[in-house]
This record gives sequence, C-alpha cells and structure tokens, in this order.
Amino acid sequence: MYFYVFKTFHTLTKHETKCTKPAKCVQGYRNLKFFIFFFKGFVLFLSLLCALFSAKLFFLGGLVFNFRLNLIGFGYKLSDSKAVAQLIQTYARTKELNKGKQLHAKLIRGGCLPCTFLNNHFLNMYSKCGELDYTIKLFDRMSPRNMVSWTAVITGFAHNLRFQETLGSFCQMRVEGEITTQFSLSSVLQACASLGAIQFGTQVHCLVVKCGFGCELFVVSNLTDMYSKCGRCLMLVKFLRKCLVRMRCCGRR
Repeated sequence: MYFYVFKTFHTLTKHETKCTKPAKCVQGYRNLKFFIFFFKGFVLFLSLLCALFSAKLFFLGGLVFNFRLNLIGFGYKLSDSKAVAQLIQTYARTKELNKGKQLHAKLIRGGCLPCTFLNNHFLNMYSKCGELDYTIKLFDRMSPRNMVSWTAVITGFAHNLRFQETLGSFCQMRVEGEITTQFSLSSVLQACASLGAIQFGTQVHCLVVKCGFGCELFVVSNLTDMYSKCGRCLMLVKFLRKCLVRMRCCGRR
C-alpha cells in the first residue's frame, strides 16, 4: 500500500521535484494541493507520510504534513504517533524550530495532547535547536517522565555547553531512581572534562563499570578525554590498559 500511495504522489508532484521552470513548479504545487484534498482519509494520509519518510524524502514529508494540518486539520486524534515523531525528528535535524513550535501548538490546540513518546521527541528538538528554556518548561510539565526524557535533557545541556546544569540534572535523575543510560553517562563525562571535575568524573567512571558500559566506544572516548584534560596521565594509562583487556573480553579488536 505504501508503494502505491508513494507512486501516485510521485506522479502528481514530479514537476515540483524535478523541473526548474517556475510555471511547471506551480503546477506541481497545485497537483500536490489537489492530492491532499482528494485523499482526506486519515489512513491514506498516514500511509503517504510514512512512505515519504521511509524514502528519506523529509522535505516533501513535512510539506504534506503542513498541508494536511493547515488546510484540513487532523480530523481524528492520532492513535499512532510514529508519523508525527518522524516529522519532529526532521525538524530537529534541519533546525526548523518555528515549524516545530507550530506543530507542538497545533497538537495542543487540536486536543491531541502529546504523549510521553512525542514529548521526548519535542525535548530533543528544542535541545538541538538551542531552545533550552522550552526544553526545561516542557520537561517540568511532563508526567510521567522516563529515562529517555532525562537523557534528552542531560544531553541537551551538554550539547549547548551548559555543563553545570548537565551535572545537576544527572544528580537529580539519580536521586529519583531513574535508570542511567550510556548516552547520559557520556554527556556527564563530557561535562566533567570541560569543568575539570575529576572527582565527580571518577565516581561516574565507577558507575560506568557498574552499569556494564565499559565497552561502549563513545563512553571510553569521553573517559579518555576527561582524564587527559584533567592532567591525570597515570590514571589515563591505567584506564587504557584495563580498557584493552575489557574490550578483548567483549570480543572487540
């Protein structure tokens, strides 16, 4: 079904995607608009959207979604959030913050309150776009929150060079008993390296070993960077020797 819908869409919009003449581009735009109006069925809409994202046509996928949202509306509450999540990922990848905000607002106004799954994607989008104030506000209002939510906030702080908040969020996550991931540990080690917090970093190193993430390459890379930036050469050499033995036990060369 995805192939049939995608083939129909491609036929209707071939002028828009391949032609450089303005008149033909306008015709492709009109064909696309007609296609969205014609297929008002929500199932076909999701099928088309998933087909476009599967083909990595993110721009056209966003275009289709915006047309549906602006000209028709959802029509139904979203029971399957995968298509919306893929669109949020596209906005995060292309740094289209305004479109992401519009989507978030329309979901709320339309009565489709985002679930934890979608809220986690919005957290990631706001963090990658540098809007940490939105990230914090959304995170504080989220209920329930899971380890993906915490990881998105911690990595967002580290990505935007707010290392004190990175360590603070990590400590709060540990206090609330949430499961630690290798991604959050990697971000915390990056913060420790930048702040020179070797004592805190050593404790995180112990937690890395305890959680079984000693063979994760990006965790090992951040540990190496932390010890070298903090001037602990002897600890670095000792760690690298143990790391080689551990990786051999894990089956890595």
